[in-house]
Amino acid sequence: MPDPSNDEIINLRTEYSELSRYFTEVIKYRFTVLGFLITAQAIILSNRPHIRAIFAFALLITFGLWVVDRRTRKIYRALGERAKEIEREWKGDSQNRMFHILFSGEKPYWGHSFGINIIVFALLAADLWMLL
Repeated sequence: MPDPSNDEIINLRTEYSELSRYFTEVIKYRFTVLGFLITAQAIILSNRPHIRAIFAFALLITFGLWVVDRRTRKIYRALGERAKEIEREWKGDSQNRMFHILFSGEKPYWGHSFGINIIVFALLAADLWMLL
């Protein structure tokens, strides 16, 4: 491994810290939006009388937020990939143990994105059911 300068190490530490912080913020954003969506759907489904236009609107909003989440997933993955690069580069260096192996560890097979897909598709199905 090349001998990096102190400035390079500081810059990499800063980048890794920011990646970790932003990664956490993206996760918070995804679940906050999902929480609002579920709450809005519950209010809409409990509303009487059932007006088809409201369910059509809910269907479009749910689908639109799912599309936005697809883009957010790309950001989420890009952040994780860059953090993994830093971890791989500095993993064995005893002088740079400040890089915790947060991103390179084994991930569960069923992740956030799969869970979000199930919830969003259930909400879409509820809206379609109410429209029919």
